[in-house]
Amino acid sequence: MYFLIVSLVLMLVLFKSVELGLLTVAALCYALLTFLEEVEVRAEVSRKVRPVRGTIPLEVEVTTEITYLGRRPVVALVEDALPPRTRVIRGANVAAAELRKGTKVVLSYVLKVENVGAYEIGPVKVYAFRSNSPSLTERIIGGVGRFIAWPKYDMKMKQLPMYYSKKTSLFGEFPLRKAGYGTEFHSLRQTMRVRDLKRVNWKATAKFGKIVVNEYVDERTIDTVLIVDYTKADVELPDGSLLKDHVATLASTISYHLVMRGNRIGAIIYERKRSWLRIGYGKRYFKLLTDLLSSAEPLYSAKQLSYIVSYLLTYISPKRSQVIVISPMLDEEILSTMHEIVGRGYSVLVLYPKLYAEEDDVALRYSALKQQLISAKVARYCPTFPWDVRHPVRAVFRRVYAWKRILRA
Repeated sequence: MYFLIVSLVLMLVLFKSVELGLLTVAALCYALLTFLEEVEVRAEVSRKVRPVRGTIPLEVEVTTEITYLGRRPVVALVEDALPPRTRVIRGANVAAAELRKGTKVVLSYVLKVENVGAYEIGPVKVYAFRSNSPSLTERIIGGVGRFIAWPKYDMKMKQLPMYYSKKTSLFGEFPLRKAGYGTEFHSLRQTMRVRDLKRVNWKATAKFGKIVVNEYVDERTIDTVLIVDYTKADVELPDGSLLKDHVATLASTISYHLVMRGNRIGAIIYERKRSWLRIGYGKRYFKLLTDLLSSAEPLYSAKQLSYIVSYLLTYISPKRSQVIVISPMLDEEILSTMHEIVGRGYSVLVLYPKLYAEEDDVALRYSALKQQLISAKVARYCPTFPWDVRHPVRAVFRRVYAWKRILRA
């Protein structure tokens, strides 16, 4: 108000004309409002991410298209926000351009991902300004694109201690269920009644004059429950990987071989979201389980682990199922959990990724020593085996079978 009055008096004195003075004041006000006006940023964002899941190390192709919808042209710096622990190996996620209505800016780049996890790309950040305005406007527009980096599970393993052909298994006796007639031929058998015509050997029947059927080796399976503990699993190892990556690798490798052999499997995943899956089988089930293992977020305390396991174990699995526990062994709450599981009569196998550290890394050496102490206490309840993460997963199962031979001797 004071500015308008002073400007009007000044213009009247200078030009000695009321009309010219009012016109000059109006022009000054318009110039001032235009100078101080905030830049308007309106845009649409579309993003394509390929692939949406894959095993590490993973290369993800991202194409982000920004269409400017503002009325006035602006000069802008456009940036597509990247998730942590990723890097651009080709292309660029940043571009500078003069934007007019209908202008499209395309960001095409390739991300390199080396850690397991669920990642989000975006939203888009726009820093815009006009030549006649000193103000810089920052806007966040658009949604996010998601993809999942799976652990690199070991597909070359030939044996697992959970693969059974007899009622006496490695860790106890279990009621096995039939998964079908099987495909491995065993012998011929004469019979008077035929329940399945597909099993009749017509050549042998014509030769002997009696009904002869083919006998196959029955395929037997067992229900297995994975208990995966992510407590304090955000420890970084000397090679740059995280401890949770190796926990997910161990769990996904076991689940892959169990599912591929027709076994049913359930899971209790103790992480920030407390995920769990009932007993199931099939490739779709393995895909869902691996997604949950990959997107798990570590916790800093295992105070609720014993309660959650004791409640869910009897709910999601039949009685006397095989239980496999995978844990970083960095929280003593795992002891009460093992006491609870073994006390309910379950046969339990414990596996854990073994920490290693360089001589000058005092904190990691302390965590490795703590892991050894806790694992020694857990070994009092059930068989416990460490996995050196610098070797393939199959190495830990060689130790399991060596233990089996010693036990039988």
